[in-house]
Amino acid sequence: MSATTTAVLAEVRQERQRQHLKWGEQNLDPADWLMVIGEELGEVSRAVIEHRLGHAPDLSAYRTELVQVAAATAQAVESLDRQQRGAQTDAIGAVLTEIHAERTRQDSKWGEQNHPPEIWLMILGEEFGEANQAALEHYFSGFDKQAAERGPRDLGDYRAELVQVAAVAVSMIESLDRQHA
Repeated sequence: MSATTTAVLAEVRQERQRQHLKWGEQNLDPADWLMVIGEELGEVSRAVIEHRLGHAPDLSAYRTELVQVAAATAQAVESLDRQQRGAQTDAIGAVLTEIHAERTRQDSKWGEQNHPPEIWLMILGEEFGEANQAALEHYFSGFDKQAAERGPRDLGDYRAELVQVAAVAVSMIESLDRQHA
């Protein structure tokens, strides 16, 4: 278990707790969660552009927003689990363990990644796009070009993509911390 990943996930857990105190338990449908996560991604982009344009002295807002992306995405997974599997109300520990496992898988596949924020935003956007596609193809199989071969997509594919989105956000934080240590 990477100490860096574990430390970042502890921050994500704290943010989840803050969100829960502020909003209570959220049980939204996938379309609503994608809008919530999309709004958070917009905040990440805004923090990067403000820094690039010289309106922000550092990338601290970028880092803060990435923690919020990971926390909101983890909450979306928790919500889906409650709705689909009858999971316990507070299942953040299990979800964070999955995100950590995905980070380990990513590091095994790609090695340590140290990109500038604008490249990371493209990577995160691609992962978020895959989550959107999985949800879209679940609800509208006519958009799914592979449905005839494998059958309709279930929300498990969407869930797996959300775990990847959260893991990429965590990787982005780790990269930023290494670059500015």
